[in-house]
Amino acid sequence: MRAVAKVAGVDGGLQAIEVPDAQAGPGQVLLRPVGNGICGTDVSIYHWYPGLAARYNPAWPLVMGHEFSGYVEALGADVTGLAVGDLVTVNPHLT
Repeated sequence: MRAVAKVAGVDGGLQAIEVPDAQAGPGQVLLRPVGNGICGTDVSIYHWYPGLAARYNPAWPLVMGHEFSGYVEALGADVTGLAVGDLVTVNPHLT
C-alpha cells in the first residue's frame, strides 16, 4: 500500500512510498483509516526543529499520523468487543 512518510531528518522530507500490507496479529486490530489529524508532534517532525534528533531518533522511513479514525478491516486472534466494519478512533497514548 502507499503511505506518506518522512524519509530523513531535514525540514520537509516527505515522500509517497510503498509499504507492505499490514496484517492483524494476535490481539491486534487492522484499521482502514478514513480521517487523520495533524498534531504538534507531526509539525515538529515535519520541520525537524533543532534539538529534535536528541529527543526523537526514529527509524526511517517514518509514516506519520498517529491520530486517526477508521473502519475495522480485520481482527486478530483473541480480539473481543469489536467487529469488522466498526467505525473507531485511535488514542495513541493508551496501550
